[in-house]
Amino acid sequence: MGLISQVKRLLGLGGNATADVEGADVTVHLEHPGVEEADPDVDDAVLEDIKGIGPTYGDKLRAVGIDSIHDLAAADADALADDTDISETRLATWIERARVHIEGP
Repeated sequence: MGLISQVKRLLGLGGNATADVEGADVTVHLEHPGVEEADPDVDDAVLEDIKGIGPTYGDKLRAVGIDSIHDLAAADADALADDTDISETRLATWIERARVHIEGP
């Protein structure tokens, strides 16, 4: 197993990352499916701007007080799963996408 593969495995990055190795320095580049870069107009964005959230899921999230991408980015997937009957894994993905939407990759 090469160094890049070992780093990716240790960091749990799977296939959605690349790594550059130069001497003892390793730089990891993560890909964030569903978000290309930070959105400068994030304050105008709606939940449905996050890949995977359509009107039905958006309504479920708003029903429990998640009204904006900022709310979603600050949410806890486990607690939100209990409140919405949406899987924790799906919510964790959306939360990460919301964070990237706000902050950039």
